[in-house]
Amino acid sequence: MTPKPDVLIVGCGVIGLSTAYLLAKRGLRVTMLDRGEPGRESSWAGAGIIPPGNWLTAREPMDRLRAVSSALFPLWADELENETGLPVGYRVCGGLELFDAEPHDLVTLWHAEGIACERLSAEESSAVSPHLLPARVTYHFPWMAQVRNPWYLKALLAAVGRLGVEVVPNQEVTAFESAESRVLAVWSQDGSRHEGGRILLCPGAWGGRILKWLKVTLPVTPVRGQIVLYRTPPNLLTKVVCVGKYYFVPRGDGRLLVGATEDPDAGFDKSITVTDQEALTRFAVAHVPALANAPVEHTWAGLRPGSPGGVPFVGPVPGFTNAFFAGGHYRAGIQLSPGTALAMSQLIVGETPWLDLSPFRLDRPAAEPRLRPFQS
Repeated sequence: MTPKPDVLIVGCGVIGLSTAYLLAKRGLRVTMLDRGEPGRESSWAGAGIIPPGNWLTAREPMDRLRAVSSALFPLWADELENETGLPVGYRVCGGLELFDAEPHDLVTLWHAEGIACERLSAEESSAVSPHLLPARVTYHFPWMAQVRNPWYLKALLAAVGRLGVEVVPNQEVTAFESAESRVLAVWSQDGSRHEGGRILLCPGAWGGRILKWLKVTLPVTPVRGQIVLYRTPPNLLTKVVCVGKYYFVPRGDGRLLVGATEDPDAGFDKSITVTDQEALTRFAVAHVPALANAPVEHTWAGLRPGSPGGVPFVGPVPGFTNAFFAGGHYRAGIQLSPGTALAMSQLIVGETPWLDLSPFRLDRPAAEPRLRPFQS
């Protein structure tokens, strides 16, 4: 008889896979369930922007989570590539943030954290990125990085497989079995029963729905986002470019991602819409006129796990001693995954997490939105 795993993880996105990776490295037996194909939801669909950070000076909890994750990413990338032989596409390419007016409050936050940045004149901006129309205000972040999401997810899946993690696809959880303050097992749509000594829920956009079965109300809901992928000459853009909630992410092979729309009313519908594609192509051409003649190679949509203010929920599930939740990372699942996984793996094995998780607890009070150095 196969022994039950030490940890059962529901959800095989980047948060679940990253946490499984660290738990398995500690020698724990881990089983993962995914409602579809592992790693193919919002983690796969995103652009992989890794904002810079200074973990020595970041003070706010979200800023510390971003800064530590940013510092861990190159270490994780090297480790995954060495262990699996697969590329992850991590590279420090630098980034530009474009504004219509001077972002005084943001500049204050960047300087307070000690983030390297410089304001560029129109001439300097054109020299750095000749095909990008200059904005009224442009800031350059030399340490902004990126990772190629599909490659990164493939490497994580290969890495956990090498460590003995059992990954079970097409197991949508439909019920929980509990007694007193413990979750004993989860049931999937095909009638399968899955046990685990500890249960970690990383269900992405389905977080609010799945927690209702444990009688926990959580404001994690799907927000559809769409991306357009152009095929361009290499080096049309060389840096990540962010304009509010929109962005350009240039890959090394000439592909250029342009994203991303936000549709909180789409529910769990991942359909591609002509309206969103047209909005993205208009945005793209308005900032990079050369894209008017570039072919669109692909368009896709994903469901982000939306949360109030984009602040994730990370910690124990209220009312249960062996159930944990990590989700609601909204637009920042990839970029916050190393720090989140480190804190969750420590919590699950009974250690004090590196990060104070009280601001991320599931039963936290509602808070006013706050300005942060990087909004996505």
